[in-house]
Amino acid sequence: MVAADLIAWAQTTLLTGDLAKAEPKTLRYRLLHVAARITRGQRKLFVRITDHWPWRHELAAASARLAALPQPLRTREDQPPTIHHQGPRAAGTSKPATPPCPPTQQQHQQPKQPPDHTINALLKDRG
Repeated sequence: MVAADLIAWAQTTLLTGDLAKAEPKTLRYRLLHVAARITRGQRKLFVRITDHWPWRHELAAASARLAALPQPLRTREDQPPTIHHQGPRAAGTSKPATPPCPPTQQQHQQPKQPPDHTINALLKDRG
């Protein structure tokens, strides 16, 4: 059921022309069985589609439409965990050469208790 929903969503959102009305079997043949290679370079991923594939332009246009869709808003529960990179270590020490990342907003939003250093509080603890 999920696959059929994804195909229907892709047809209404990403595809145009004949592919927007095509049967799932036709879409599998034209778009999913494409001869391509995924490569990496310049800190990006590239999909290299062979020049002789007749539906390469339709696939590239659908990919561009997918990339142009707005990103969904994230709630606090949806956010991925923050990973702090401490950078390379200084030579001969266990300390990082660069300071660690600043704390995230989630760490700032935790309620903090004020320090209780009054004489009355110290006397209460003893008595």
